[in-house]
Amino acid sequence: MFRMFITVAILSVAFNHANGGIIVAVQNATMTAGASSYVDVYITGAPGDELGRFGYEFSISSATPQSGDLQFSPVQSNSEQIIGSSPPDHLGYVFLGDTDPGNWNSNLGGNAVTLRGGDVLNLGNSVSIDGPYLLARLELLHTGPMSVASHAFTISLNPLSPFTEFDKDFDPGTDTNYSAGQITALSGTVTVNGAAAVPEPASFLMLAIGGGSWLLVRRRRYFCFER
Repeated sequence: MFRMFITVAILSVAFNHANGGIIVAVQNATMTAGASSYVDVYITGAPGDELGRFGYEFSISSATPQSGDLQFSPVQSNSEQIIGSSPPDHLGYVFLGDTDPGNWNSNLGGNAVTLRGGDVLNLGNSVSIDGPYLLARLELLHTGPMSVASHAFTISLNPLSPFTEFDKDFDPGTDTNYSAGQITALSGTVTVNGAAAVPEPASFLMLAIGGGSWLLVRRRRYFCFER
């Protein structure tokens, strides 16, 4: 049953990709509790696919409850706009060299676990996305203490959100968007590792009592041998 599910999933992605679909994949990442980090998102189209503007909505979810929280940084930089090719992982930012920083936007969607953003070409009409190309760099922040050694969070694209839009050219007046059915969204996992556990005061006391008892026993044995 599991193999059948994997086969269907792979065939579904391949079908969308071969029929003018795009793949938006959030990469996996690892970070330390209480620190900041980021996760990259790649976009890949079929040969001949073009992109002129895009918008997105990403969200963070957690499978099991724990004490710390992973959230999007309230201030997102536009560092992805200057990242060049880095084969074999990706071919650089999708609009590299043809983007106006004034067109770029990114903001929290009313809460710390929803991020909305996008970009548009400045001079050109569209670029090829026969990628993979870097689409976005989502900056993250972990807050609060960890009650477990490590914890996994899922970051996903919401293809049905009104903020998610992948347009084949940069003209907002034309209706040349990739439909929701043409977008294959692959979620990523961010694993947060807690810091090394620090013994509680009671633990320190037990260690001190145990150590003192051991020294006392050893001292008594020493005097016995001396006599």
